[in-house]
Amino acid sequence: MFITHDLGVIARVADRVQVMYAGRVVERGLVHDLFDHSTHPYTRGLLNSLPGLGRDRLTPIPGAPPNMLNPPSG
Repeated sequence: MFITHDLGVIARVADRVQVMYAGRVVERGLVHDLFDHSTHPYTRGLLNSLPGLGRDRLTPIPGAPPNMLNPPSG
């Protein structure tokens, strides 16, 4: 198990990945499948924040983490 927000590192060290958001797994699968076909907005945000993918600037993930003392529904 390797825990990180850096999917660039995951691409180099893992074959399978699980993406967690607000304490729950929101996506899982083979690294390359997830990179090519991510569906969750948080996963896409992590991927868009990687440098060197033909972008001049990093794209931050908008918003703020959910309040886990009063978690959102859904």
